[in-house]
Amino acid sequence: MLNVFNVVVLQCDKVERSEMLVEINKIAIDQGLEDLEKIRKDTTTIETDIHHPTNNSLIWSCIRKSNGHLNKLSDQVYGPIVTTLKEQKRPTLR
Repeated sequence: MLNVFNVVVLQCDKVERSEMLVEINKIAIDQGLEDLEKIRKDTTTIETDIHHPTNNSLIWSCIRKSNGHLNKLSDQVYGPIVTTLKEQKRPTLR
């Protein structure tokens, strides 16, 4: 049921979603589910591999990100085109 709710809510535009959430909160307050005395927060953590920056890794990250941004910009300016160069992947050292 929650997944269906999330799909429907995500299909709404930002204004509709904002209005819907305001109405849901009003109902929760009217029914005593929320008392406005406490604020609840929910956080999600994701385990990731964090690499310590070195000069080489910082330069590689700049090149990789710049390449992605330039590709997006090119698509916006010239439209989607097929290029012969693919995004370069950093070889893993193992």
